[in-house]
Amino acid sequence: MKSDLPYHHRQLLLILLLGLFTLVGCSEKRNAIPRNMKNQSAALEVRVLSIKYAALFQSGDSDLLEEIWDKGQNESILRLLVSSSDTDPYARFLAHEILVRKVNAYTPEKPMLVANAYTEMLQRHEEQVGLSANSWGLLYNENDAGVLGNRLVELEEASIPYLYKLLDDSRAQFLYEGSEEALIGDGYQYRVKDFAAYYLHLITKVNIDFYSDIEQRNKEIQRFKSELSKKLN
Repeated sequence: MKSDLPYHHRQLLLILLLGLFTLVGCSEKRNAIPRNMKNQSAALEVRVLSIKYAALFQSGDSDLLEEIWDKGQNESILRLLVSSSDTDPYARFLAHEILVRKVNAYTPEKPMLVANAYTEMLQRHEEQVGLSANSWGLLYNENDAGVLGNRLVELEEASIPYLYKLLDDSRAQFLYEGSEEALIGDGYQYRVKDFAAYYLHLITKVNIDFYSDIEQRNKEIQRFKSELSKKLN
């Protein structure tokens, strides 16, 4: 079909299109992750997946943590593990924990991915991923969200949809370490839903009361869930 555009207009349009394709191509190259960085990321992910949380942060021996950090040489790789949707949740969780400890005022680029990883660790607690219940806190009566619970609270809105989904999760495999902590914590008989409700209470400021009686506690969590739903909608 013959174009109705004058010749010089067609030439100008062709130049503009070629320029646009060049810009798109350059943008894709800038955003593309170098192959060697992908390889390094994959290798570090495999290494991190072989490590228990306690070995990195609770053993009293920092050699393993320093090995992974490598004097900051692995910071960009750890950031990639945290921000990539392809990263295993446990590897993302550990990479984020390392960066929080090693990078001043570190904040994740994609907080919802991080929140998802932490809530999955809360659910997978019984799979022995190396987390003691102490890390999730003693909750209500002790006003203690724990180091990991506080991570979810600090992520604020990003954590809400993932924690909300856990308000019906009655799994209970949380055992505390230490004589006093175990005596207090194990006596509460916490379930996944109890942790989720407490963290949501801290984030949203919606009030929730704690009951030792499980049946009363379940009713209170359902009431809290209903009130929270109204606030979020």
